[in-house]
Amino acid sequence: MATPLPPDDPDQPETTPSPDASLSSDPAPAPVDPSSFPGLDDLATSRTETSAGVSPVEPFRLGWQAFTSAPDVLVGAILVWGLAFVPVGVVGAALIGLLDVNVRPDVFSTGVAGWRSTVLVALVALVWGLVQAAFARAALGMTRGDLPAFASLFRLAHAGPALAVSAIFAVAVLVLLLIPLVGWPLVLVAGLLALFAHHAVIADQARPVDAIWTSVRLVTDNSHVRTVVVFFLITLALLAATVLTCGIAFIVVGPWVLVSTAYLFARLRGQPLVVLTSPEEDEDDEDLL
Repeated sequence: MATPLPPDDPDQPETTPSPDASLSSDPAPAPVDPSSFPGLDDLATSRTETSAGVSPVEPFRLGWQAFTSAPDVLVGAILVWGLAFVPVGVVGAALIGLLDVNVRPDVFSTGVAGWRSTVLVALVALVWGLVQAAFARAALGMTRGDLPAFASLFRLAHAGPALAVSAIFAVAVLVLLLIPLVGWPLVLVAGLLALFAHHAVIADQARPVDAIWTSVRLVTDNSHVRTVVVFFLITLALLAATVLTCGIAFIVVGPWVLVSTAYLFARLRGQPLVVLTSPEEDEDDEDLL
């Protein structure tokens, strides 16, 4: 709200502005600091974030707030995706012989991993890529303040390029894991470089190779490469921690990480971000009003 100017003092003589007034060296008035109005943030149900000063932790904070705005939709979607791919995983494991009780342990000793486990890891990478592609469109919408519909989390926007990106990454994992000693570190590097590939497909309608190259350039940008690397390491730690709960925590950590990655992608590209709030916070704000 604009603050009205005070009325003129009748006792003061009327002055005529000097033609050189525009050249005055008087400093311009300082801008109003929004922090001087502490009640504004508490009453707002959402706010727009700028692209300055990004930290590796901030996307997780924004992602968690977005996750809690629609936890039932996101958790339900990740459960359905998981259930849908259980038979795919079983069939894949059977085809490469992992369900054969007569398989000797040394079948996994070739290189960093045996060919059987290598193929299985590549299948997991393909599945995870498909989940990323499905969630990318909805998660990018959440960065603009749009709550996802349940059905939208099963639509592969730009399905052809999205599937191609997932397939390219799965083949890369398959090849890299066959390299002794450095196979797994190289897979992690590939995962880091392709972190935003699906988001580029959705946001820019890019072709698979262009989307991967966009992700590589965004990750390796000197102005924020450290932020992206730390974010990626935190993501790996969160996903690894789900093992301690036999994977149960993944139904929360998985969507949280996917939404947080979309927030980081939009943040690094300088796009304005809308922070979603949970329904409970909205009710509290209404009570304040």
